Amino acid sequence: MVESPAPPLSRADRERLLDELLRSPAFGRSDQLRRLLRYVVAEEIEGRGTGLSEYSVGVHALGRPAEYSPDVDSTVRSRTHELRKRLEEHYRRHPSEWRIELPRGTYQPRFVRFEPETPAAAEPNAGWPWRVFLAGGLATLGLAALGFGVWRVWQSPGERAIQTIWGEAAERGSRVTIALSAPLQFWIRNLGDAPQPVDDPPFLAPAPKSPEFEAWFLRHGQADTARAFLHPNLHSPLWGDASGAIALTRFFSARGVEIEFLAERNVRPAALRDRNAVVIGRAEYSYSIAQLQPGNGYRIAYDRERRRVAVFDPAGKAVHYRERGGQINYGIATMLVNRTDRGALRTVQFSGINSDAAQAAVEYLTSGRHLAELIGWVTAQGRPMPASFQVVVRTTSRDTYSLKAERVAFLALE
Repeated sequence: MVESPAPPLSRADRERLLDELLRSPAFGRSDQLRRLLRYVVAEEIEGRGTGLSEYSVGVHALGRPAEYSPDVDSTVRSRTHELRKRLEEHYRRHPSEWRIELPRGTYQPRFVRFEPETPAAAEPNAGWPWRVFLAGGLATLGLAALGFGVWRVWQSPGERAIQTIWGEAAERGSRVTIALSAPLQFWIRNLGDAPQPVDDPPFLAPAPKSPEFEAWFLRHGQADTARAFLHPNLHSPLWGDASGAIALTRFFSARGVEIEFLAERNVRPAALRDRNAVVIGRAEYSYSIAQLQPGNGYRIAYDRERRRVAVFDPAGKAVHYRERGGQINYGIATMLVNRTDRGALRTVQFSGINSDAAQAAVEYLTSGRHLAELIGWVTAQGRPMPASFQVVVRTTSRDTYSLKAERVAFLALE
């Protein structure tokens, strides 16, 4: 196809081209890219295309705040790059005489007319070797296409499941905030004969003076407890929570998603609803989890009667406890979708009776195989897959590290 000059399109024709793109499968799963495309094309139709800038696109199309700075937030550039790829993909699959293009280096779209190239004159028959070469090339291409097709068939169920569950939050160029919780705790320190530190702790406390504490302290390779003291700490996450955060980082990074990593203690729960966000922790020590967890769903809390932490069902009954000396544990993955003018934003929570179960819940909800099985199980019962839901996961662990995760309960929250 070659570009050719042509008289300008009417407003109705331009709006028709935009509508065709917005309904295209190439944009079917990305509210963010549709908003971006609709905004820049509408501005061009209204004659304001020359005024489009990275800042205006970020604020008016992608919902960035007024104080947004393109110097520190590359969302607009990454989403525009993805938009150009989707436009190329659409017109590759659906050739059209008129196209909407977004040239590199600008945010102003243009309407371009393309015509088929004039076929080159047929060359004389070059004889048998040429035919053999052509046949061999076609056979090689055919085998490659077949292999690619087989790969797509094998790969697509899990990928489709991830796209269904995570939506725009798992798309290349999106941005997700990971908020990692940490309980209030004391760090046991022993500096020997050196004086205690004075520069950073708000206060220090003496270590317990009991035989049990001293035996435990010595058993873990520490020195005599005579000089031990307690140092308050706000920002040390539990092992499984941290492992879950690492698994999420791998999941999003592999998909080209930008990650903002924060200490949950420094984030207001209301702010997490205004973005794609993941929170890891337990209501016992995570204010965000306590505020955002659904009141009509599963939750992890302390069972006063049995004096153990448990998973409680929506009716308020404790249904799962740790088993086999702590090797069997239970966690909850909660997916909440908030539909806004910026698209379907996701707030995802991962909690565990022990932190290894929070890690297991993360690994379950980021596994294409598990998600494909979950969607198949839900739809086999004649129900559509809800956008907001909870999954209770059982994990088999060793040394507080999850080895296997499986679903034991599911709850639709819509």
